[in-house]
Amino acid sequence: KANRINYKLNSLGVVDNNEVVWICLDEIDLIIVETLLCNVSFKLLSELSKRGISLIICGDNHMPLGMLNSIVDNNRSAKYNRFQIDFRSGSEFA
Repeated sequence: KANRINYKLNSLGVVDNNEVVWICLDEIDLIIVETLLCNVSFKLLSELSKRGISLIICGDNHMPLGMLNSIVDNNRSAKYNRFQIDFRSGSEFA
Protein backbone atom coordinates (compact mmCIF):
# COMPACT_ATOMS: atom_id res chain seq x y z
CA LYS A 1 0.00 0.00 0.00
CA ALA A 2 1.38 3.35 -1.03
CA ASN A 3 0.55 6.63 0.70
CA ARG A 4 1.82 8.64 -2.25
CA ILE A 5 3.36 8.16 -5.69
CA ASN A 6 5.33 10.92 -7.36
CA TYR A 7 7.90 11.69 -10.05
CA LYS A 8 11.56 12.61 -9.73
CA LEU A 9 14.48 12.25 -12.13
CA ASN A 10 12.89 9.78 -14.60
CA SER A 11 11.60 7.64 -11.73
CA LEU A 12 8.35 6.78 -9.98
CA GLY A 13 8.58 7.22 -6.23
CA VAL A 14 6.35 4.91 -4.18
CA VAL A 15 6.05 6.27 -0.64
CA ASP A 16 4.82 3.97 2.14
CA ASN A 17 4.96 5.64 5.55
CA ASN A 18 8.41 7.27 5.39
CA GLU A 19 10.05 4.69 3.13
CA VAL A 20 10.48 5.46 -0.59
CA VAL A 21 11.07 2.94 -3.37
CA TRP A 22 12.20 4.37 -6.75
CA ILE A 23 11.35 2.61 -10.01
CA CYS A 24 12.66 3.80 -13.38
CA LEU A 25 9.78 4.85 -15.67
CA ASP A 26 11.48 3.14 -18.62
CA GLU A 27 10.61 -0.19 -16.96
CA ILE A 28 6.88 0.55 -16.53
CA ASP A 29 4.03 0.00 -19.01
CA LEU A 30 1.04 0.24 -16.67
CA ILE A 31 0.33 1.44 -13.11
CA ILE A 32 -2.65 0.27 -11.05
CA VAL A 33 -3.62 2.38 -8.02
CA GLU A 34 -5.68 0.08 -5.84
CA THR A 35 -6.12 2.18 -2.70
CA LEU A 36 -8.16 5.34 -2.25
CA LEU A 37 -5.62 6.61 0.29
CA CYS A 38 -2.88 7.16 -2.30
CA ASN A 39 -2.01 10.70 -3.42
CA VAL A 40 -0.75 11.06 -6.98
CA SER A 41 1.24 14.13 -8.05
CA PHE A 42 0.19 16.05 -11.13
CA LYS A 43 3.81 16.05 -12.31
CA LEU A 44 3.69 12.25 -12.32
CA LEU A 45 0.39 12.22 -14.25
CA SER A 46 1.89 14.57 -16.82
CA GLU A 47 5.04 12.46 -17.18
CA LEU A 48 3.03 9.23 -17.51
CA SER A 49 0.95 10.79 -20.28
CA LYS A 50 4.04 12.04 -22.07
CA ARG A 51 5.55 8.55 -22.02
CA GLY A 52 2.36 6.67 -22.93
CA ILE A 53 2.14 4.86 -19.57
CA SER A 54 -1.45 4.09 -18.57
CA LEU A 55 -2.79 4.54 -15.02
CA ILE A 56 -5.75 2.51 -13.77
CA ILE A 57 -7.67 3.77 -10.73
CA CYS A 58 -9.65 1.32 -8.57
CA GLY A 59 -12.55 1.92 -6.19
CA ASP A 60 -13.48 0.74 -2.70
CA ASN A 61 -14.03 -2.80 -3.94
CA HIS A 62 -10.60 -2.85 -5.68
CA MET A 63 -12.23 -3.08 -9.10
CA PRO A 64 -11.09 -0.71 -11.88
CA LEU A 65 -13.10 2.51 -12.18
CA GLY A 66 -11.15 4.57 -14.66
CA MET A 67 -8.03 4.83 -16.74
CA LEU A 68 -5.67 7.63 -17.71
CA ASN A 69 -4.37 7.21 -21.25
CA SER A 70 -2.14 9.45 -23.27
CA ILE A 71 -3.52 11.13 -26.38
CA VAL A 72 -0.18 12.46 -27.60
CA ASP A 73 1.96 9.33 -27.69
CA ASN A 74 3.14 7.94 -30.99
CA ASN A 75 1.21 4.71 -31.06
CA ARG A 76 -1.98 3.58 -32.64
CA SER A 77 -4.24 4.73 -29.78
CA ALA A 78 -3.65 8.33 -30.86
CA LYS A 79 -4.61 7.37 -34.41
CA TYR A 80 -7.88 5.80 -33.23
CA ASN A 81 -8.67 8.78 -30.98
CA ARG A 82 -8.25 11.11 -33.96
CA PHE A 83 -10.41 8.78 -36.07
CA GLN A 84 -13.20 8.94 -33.45
CA ILE A 85 -12.99 12.74 -33.20
CA ASP A 86 -13.12 13.10 -36.99
CA PHE A 87 -15.99 10.62 -37.26
CA ARG A 88 -18.08 12.44 -34.64
CA SER A 89 -17.52 15.80 -36.25
CA GLY A 90 -18.51 14.44 -39.66
CA SER A 91 -15.30 15.59 -41.35
CA GLU A 92 -13.33 13.56 -43.86
CA PHE A 93 -10.55 11.45 -42.40
CA ALA A 94 -7.48 9.96 -43.99
